[in-house]
Amino acid sequence: MAGQQISFDGDVNRQELVQSALTDPQILAALVENLSLEKRRVRQFSAQTIDQVSQTEPQLLLPYAADLIDALMRPEAQTRWECLLALAHVVPLDPPACEGAVSICEDMIFEDRNATVRIAALRFMCAYGTTLPAHAKTVWPTIDEALQVFHGDIEYPDMLTAVLYFAKSKLPEPVRKALAERLEYDAENNRDRSGQLSAQIVNICRPGKPAKRKPKPTKPPMPAPSDETPAQRGGRSAAKTRAKQPKKADKKASRKNSAKTTE
Repeated sequence: MAGQQISFDGDVNRQELVQSALTDPQILAALVENLSLEKRRVRQFSAQTIDQVSQTEPQLLLPYAADLIDALMRPEAQTRWECLLALAHVVPLDPPACEGAVSICEDMIFEDRNATVRIAALRFMCAYGTTLPAHAKTVWPTIDEALQVFHGDIEYPDMLTAVLYFAKSKLPEPVRKALAERLEYDAENNRDRSGQLSAQIVNICRPGKPAKRKPKPTKPPMPAPSDETPAQRGGRSAAKTRAKQPKKADKKASRKNSAKTTE
């Protein structure tokens, strides 16, 4: 990569650096170059800055798609997830340039130990799937498996957010139908965030047949507060217990009747 190498560290103002990278190609090239340096902190800092650049001007990173894909192999999780998020912004502009990340992300979703990396990998796969119907068919089996494997996990709602973006694109009818069927149960029965996101996705994929959300169960009314003290309540309870017990005279009569019957 041509260009002068520039060193950055945590003392640099990140927002000022982002603005510089947006206007100075040499600064942006240096940030990308830093992704291959030995210092972990420099790689992390540069990757985070690159992600922020991608949120504003993703087209500036098109010449560096291969470098971002290469950075997915770095040992630290933050560099991996920042580059994945940047690629998710770049891929709609040039899907072929980012195709090399598809197989890597498929492995990351199920094998990476870091939850943020797994979410970012699925986000890239969903972004790639929105670019063409053929791409949606390519990534759907991986997305479908992820929805089953991570169902109920703490990261699952964030994965559904990525799938919601996927559902809003022009999906092929078989993919749209399969996605609605996969999330139908949660859409109709779960009232948590996952259920709400599932209902949104189902309603997008199946506009003529929205998810039938079950009504929220009503709780019985709370008993009115009592002015009795614990001692009063205890005495009243004891009185009820004594009232249920037979009197001594009744017990004697019962024993006499039992004896006569025996004779």
